[in-house]
Amino acid sequence: MAGAAGQMPTDSGGNLITLGLGFSALVKIELGGRTIPVTAEQLHGADREQAWRQITTAASRFATYQRKTDRELPITRLTPRSG
Repeated sequence: MAGAAGQMPTDSGGNLITLGLGFSALVKIELGGRTIPVTAEQLHGADREQAWRQITTAASRFATYQRKTDRELPITRLTPRSG
């Protein structure tokens, strides 16, 4: 979930940062001191809506962030992969 508190995210030079992925990407994340290979996939349609309900149920502040902006907040699913 890439929300940026409802604000358009920018770098230190004020340039817009694109948070959403329009495709699947093979990436690595660090969690609890471990590096884990994952596939990152931006969600759309029914998959995004289901994930959005889960996110806002668990952390209602994200619904507030969505109301602060006119863009749809991107949601990226990370799925562990081997290797």
